[in-house]
Amino acid sequence: MSDDKASGIAARMRKLRSLPVRDWFVLGYACLLMPVVWVSLRAFGLPRTLAWAVAPRPSEQINDSWVPTHESLGRLVNIAARYGPIRSACLVRSLVLIRILSGRGVTGTLQIGVRKGASSQLDAHAWVEYQGIPVNDHPNVARE
Repeated sequence: MSDDKASGIAARMRKLRSLPVRDWFVLGYACLLMPVVWVSLRAFGLPRTLAWAVAPRPSEQINDSWVPTHESLGRLVNIAARYGPIRSACLVRSLVLIRILSGRGVTGTLQIGVRKGASSQLDAHAWVEYQGIPVNDHPNVARE
């Protein structure tokens, strides 16, 4: 392994270690949900998996001293998808985020964009929006 790559990994590990404990709970929950959503998509398809993700359920107990922003939850789910035990694509990542948001009483909207790529191949991407603003992607994702 090159020194640059090793120092990059070390920097990411330091950043992860510096996260507050409450963020680790979200990361852990997201890591647990990733394989559940992946299997559900393959076994039951998108409509049933999405219905499960947004299904009303008793509110999760939230510590009043920490109410995370939607963007911070999106960032934590992206971290779990990128560095967790299972690398997850945008659709799985977005459905996990919708599940976490819905548990907090927030209704996110799953957006799926499709465009024709350079080799006439279709490219697709999924993200979550809350009140028209992307939560787990950059602000211009819909235009791209």
